[in-house]
Amino acid sequence: SSGINAEYGQMEDRHIMLSYQWDLQDMVHEVYDLIEGHDINVWMDIEGGISGHSGSITEAMAEGVEGAAVVCCFMTDKYGKSKNCSAELNYANDSGRTIVPCMGQGRTDDGNIFRASGWLGIITAGKLWIDFKSHDRLENRVVQLLNECCARLAQAETPVGKMKFLHEKKKSKKKRSHGAKKKKTQYSAASNNSAKSGAEGS
Repeated sequence: SSGINAEYGQMEDRHIMLSYQWDLQDMVHEVYDLIEGHDINVWMDIEGGISGHSGSITEAMAEGVEGAAVVCCFMTDKYGKSKNCSAELNYANDSGRTIVPCMGQGRTDDGNIFRASGWLGIITAGKLWIDFKSHDRLENRVVQLLNECCARLAQAETPVGKMKFLHEKKKSKKKRSHGAKKKKTQYSAASNNSAKSGAEGS
């Protein structure tokens, strides 16, 4: 199972799309691996996205967006200046996909604090971003990212957006259910033994 479920029927072919500028490729690839570890479908261009596509880069990017439940954009100064990144995220925004920003840069090359501006600032304005400025403790940052994806998808108004991550929650629910059944069985066995003892003693 992909770990993604829709309120309006099964849509398990949906994925999280990672949108980034190539300077962050190594770090984003680590994020990709960590998300996969949570049994969630995730799309990255070099992991069967663009690299495994027989058509053009634009067609592959479009398929990545169209198959996404949520698009995570790793914002940097170069991301904001990239025509491909602009086309990708604008298409995701126009298509009604849930967008979760990730801050991938602390300061610009000239030493100023990086802030999303222009088209990128407009699309991500008012959205909570996840801090990926530092590449340490990536597992913790990915968990924060997945939690934000859950929260944003729960608030979405479109059928595609009303999708919930069930990964760990689903496993936890099954574990609790199994524990409850086990206790019930033990209780029943104890009751039967007690009744049997009472019958033998009378």
